[in-house]
Amino acid sequence: MKKKKLLYFGIAIAVVLGILYCPFKFTYIVYATGKVFPTYEWVLGRTYDGRITETIKNNQLGVISSYAGKEFQRGDVFDFYINPEINNKQFVEKGEIIGGLNSTELLRQISQLKAEREVEKALLKVYSTGQKIQTIKEAETNLILAKERFAIQDKLIARQEELFKDSLISPQQYDIAKNEYELSKINLALAEAQLKTLSTGEKPEQIKFIVEKIESLSKQIESLESRKEALQIKAPFAGLIQRKKGGLSSVEVLANVVDTSSYIIVTPIRIKEFKNLALGQKCVLKLFNTDCEMEATVCHIDNAIQIINGKQAIYVTAKIDKKCPGVYPGIFAQTNIHCGKYTIIDYSKLLFQSLFYR
Repeated sequence: MKKKKLLYFGIAIAVVLGILYCPFKFTYIVYATGKVFPTYEWVLGRTYDGRITETIKNNQLGVISSYAGKEFQRGDVFDFYINPEINNKQFVEKGEIIGGLNSTELLRQISQLKAEREVEKALLKVYSTGQKIQTIKEAETNLILAKERFAIQDKLIARQEELFKDSLISPQQYDIAKNEYELSKINLALAEAQLKTLSTGEKPEQIKFIVEKIESLSKQIESLESRKEALQIKAPFAGLIQRKKGGLSSVEVLANVVDTSSYIIVTPIRIKEFKNLALGQKCVLKLFNTDCEMEATVCHIDNAIQIINGKQAIYVTAKIDKKCPGVYPGIFAQTNIHCGKYTIIDYSKLLFQSLFYR
C-alpha cells in the first residue's frame, strides 16, 4: 500500500515537473470579428450651407489627413455637376474628373478677355504688315471718290464766288457752298491719310503698346483658366468609386473613392486582452463562407475604451499584408491575433483569465 502511494506521489511529482519544465510552447490566440476598411478614403461632400468639400481620411490612424473646400465669390452663380462618364464605372484612375463647378461669372470674364485679345491681335496684324489688299483697295476707291467730290466742289465754289460778286446769290447760299467745299477738302485729306496708314503700317510705339496689351490679356486669361481648372474635382488616387446617398453629420456624401491598393481591418477586442496585445503581432483573417485566409500585422492599438455590447473594449487596427481576391471595404472577417508563444503554465493562466475574467 505504501509502495502504491509512493508510486502515485512520484508520478504526480513527475507530472508537475514535466509541466514546469516542458520545452514545448503554445501560441495564445485572441479571437474576434473585424471589419475591412481602405487605408485611404476620399469623400466628396456638400455641406448644408451649399459648400463643396473634399476630405481624405486615413483610416489606419483614424484621422483626417487632408481637407479642402471650394470657396464661392459673393454674387457669383455656380452649377455643380457629376461627370456622367463615371456613372457606369467601378474604378477610376488618379486625376480622373469626378465632377466640378461651373462659374457663370468666371466663364463670362474668360470669354470677354478672349474676345478683347482677338481684337488686339487683329489690330497688331493690321499695324504690323498693312491691311489686307481688299481693304487697301477700298481705301484707294474712297480716295478716288474724294478727289472727284473735291474737284466738283472746287468748280462749284468758283462759280458760286462769281455769282456772289455779281449779287446773284445770297450770302447764305454762298456760305453753304463754301462749307461744302471745305468739307470735301477735309475728306480728301482724310482719305489720303487713311490709305497711307494702311499701306505703310503704324508707328513702332503703338505696335509695342498693342503687343504689351495682348500679353497682359493672355496672363489674365491664364489666371482665370487656372481658377476654372481648380473648380474641377479630380480623384486624388486610383480606386473603387462609390456613390453614396445620405449624410454624415453635417455633410451630404456625393461620392467617394477608396484606395484598393491597401486595406486594413479594425477589430474590437475586449479590454481583458489589452495586456496581451502588441504592435507587430501577426493576424490570420478568415472570411465568412469561404476558405480563403488573409494575413495582417497589428499597426495601431487604440487607447480609448469603448462600450460594445455592454462590455469594455478597445479597437485594434491591423494592416492587411495578403488579401483574398474580391475583398471590398465593409466586409467582415474573423480576426485571429497571434499574441506570442507561452509555456503551458503561462498559457493556462491566460486561458483561465480569458474564460473567467470579466
